[in-house]
Amino acid sequence: MRTLHDLRDEMLAVAQGTRPIPPVRSVTDDESVSGLLGVLTPANRALMQLIATERPETVSKLLGLANSAQPKPHKAWET
Repeated sequence: MRTLHDLRDEMLAVAQGTRPIPPVRSVTDDESVSGLLGVLTPANRALMQLIATERPETVSKLLGLANSAQPKPHKAWET
């Protein structure tokens, strides 16, 4: 599996013109499928279903639909 560092290096090389744009990989690639399955937990699928059916305009509205409370900022973030 590629690392974020590898992706960054590739994107910089493409932007600088030192590397050609790579072809779009198929979802049938083992790496893509395993990555997709890792992201699609039951909770994520439920959120995606809510987004598709309800089309909330904000994250707050999505959280309300999901019966979740919006997390409070960490005290270190307060100034």
